[in-house]
Amino acid sequence: MAECGQTQTVYEWSPAMAYAVGLIATDGCLGDNPRQIAFVSQDRQLEETLLTCLGREARYRTDRTKLGHQIYRAQFKDIVLYRWLIIGGPGSA
Repeated sequence: MAECGQTQTVYEWSPAMAYAVGLIATDGCLGDNPRQIAFVSQDRQLEETLLTCLGREARYRTDRTKLGHQIYRAQFKDIVLYRWLIIGGPGSA
């Protein structure tokens, strides 16, 4: 796994990666720009866990919903991870 703040060049299946993929699949978004990944949650710890599982520095911003609830938003660009997610990870047909 890459050091915090460094983008990985290869992604492989692991328990941490499986957890991160599940989070992205349920509450994340692959942007129209073919490298942008976003994740929004009301749970700050979940935000930090996702970024840790991906080997990224825990950098996110806080926003408020229209109802005034606090949410956490991580958004980053990673073409390697984006493509890896699109094809379904290594070993996909």
